[in-house]
Amino acid sequence: MSSDDFHPGLGARSKHPDLVSRAEGLGRDLSAIEERLSKLETRYDELRMVNLALWGLLKESLKATDADLIDRILKLEAACAKRGGRYVREPRTCAACSRAVPEEKPTCMYCGAALQRATPFQGT
Repeated sequence: MSSDDFHPGLGARSKHPDLVSRAEGLGRDLSAIEERLSKLETRYDELRMVNLALWGLLKESLKATDADLIDRILKLEAACAKRGGRYVREPRTCAACSRAVPEEKPTCMYCGAALQRATPFQGT
């Protein structure tokens, strides 16, 4: 009997290099996912702060109420429900070639023309 029989972890590298390699790859994948999650959490916090600031400005300048905001949210949710429950970005039309281009693209994927933002929310 070898010592590996008593300690299964010892020698696993030499006995199962494919499993060890796969486990190392999964570890790298997990690290990448954790990093992406951290960035998304930071972005969420930033966007939440912006939304709170914008809502404060709207309340002050337009005398809007929380009920007005809730009403607008419900209307947007109803429109999104018609599209499978998700907000769907409408494609833009390229001024140079008249083809539909996904809203988030900065240039036309057909002719390469630069696309102008129609609203401050495009590309976000």
